[in-house]
Order: sequence, then structure tokens, then C-alpha cells
Amino acid sequence: KRWKEWIDAETPELVALPQEWKKLSSFHRLVLIRALRPDRMHPAVEMWVREALGARYGVALPFDLERSFTDASPAVPIFFLLSPGVDPTRAVRALADAHQLADGLLITVSLGEGQEVVAEKVLDRMHVEGGWAMLQNVELVPKWLPTLERKLKALAQGAHANFRIFLTAMPGGAVPGAILQFSIKLTNE
Repeated sequence: KRWKEWIDAETPELVALPQEWKKLSSFHRLVLIRALRPDRMHPAVEMWVREALGARYGVALPFDLERSFTDASPAVPIFFLLSPGVDPTRAVRALADAHQLADGLLITVSLGEGQEVVAEKVLDRMHVEGGWAMLQNVELVPKWLPTLERKLKALAQGAHANFRIFLTAMPGGAVPGAILQFSIKLTNE
């Protein structure tokens, strides 16, 4: 009965375990939550990090796109690793406004069915005109990603000084490591 109550609890990571199980270490408790309530893993890991490493590691750093932008260049894209429900488009548009980017020099392409050609044309145009290209959901076109990787390397040469690339993707294995390696990686939950 106590186990059923614990499993059915809205936040089992905050509820004492039944019987002798109360004596589990915080890490072993995390393993138990993973086995019995995987839906509560994220908050349980956050709690464990604060307990094991300290409160300062449990607080996310503020999202500072402007600071990251200063490190970006035509050869160094900004790559947003997305969380469910997060869309950095508004932040990129605000950054474009703050940098007084002319109308038409920020183009977003939501990748998916047949948009690869559109994305390549946008990259080529912004490369010459000094605009910003934002390619969203790159994980949706895994077969095209090696082409994108080669294109990004080629576009680094002879680019307009103001040319910037923003990429977005959900976490997963589809994005080539090389793209991640030469990008500034940001996430915002």
C-alpha cells in the first residue's frame, strides 16, 4: 500500500520512501525513480544535483544571447539545443532589432519536407548580403545534414562580415558532431 502511494504521488521525489528504503542514498533513490517513475526524472536529477554538488549548480545561468553573439562569426554559428516548448526565434529577432539589422536580412527557414533547397539559397544570399540565416529544426532532415556541414565550412570563406547563422534542433543524435564542435551551443529551458 505504501509503495502504491509513493508511486502514485504527484512528486514522489519529495515523498519519503516506504519502510527500509528510506535509508537509500540520494543517488540510489535517483535510480529507483528512474525505474519506477521515469516521468519525474528531470526534477529528481535537479534535486540530486543541488544536494550532491550544491545549490549553485542547480540554478540555470541566465540566457544571454547578446554575449554569445559577440563570440559568433561567419565561421561560428549559434546552435540552439531546444527543450520542449522553447522557441528562440523571438530572441533572435530582438537581437536583430538591437543590432539594427535591415528588413529582409533575417530569414528563418523551418526545415522539413523539401526545405533544404530553400535553406541553401537563404544561406547563399545572406553570405553575400551580410544577413542572418536561421535554420530551424535541422534534426528533421538527417540525410541533408552532411551537406549542411560542408556548406557551413565553405560559407566561412569570403563571407560578408555581418553574416551570421543560427541553427536549432531538439537534442538527439542526428546532428553531425562537426557542426556542434564549431558552433556556439545554447540551451534555454
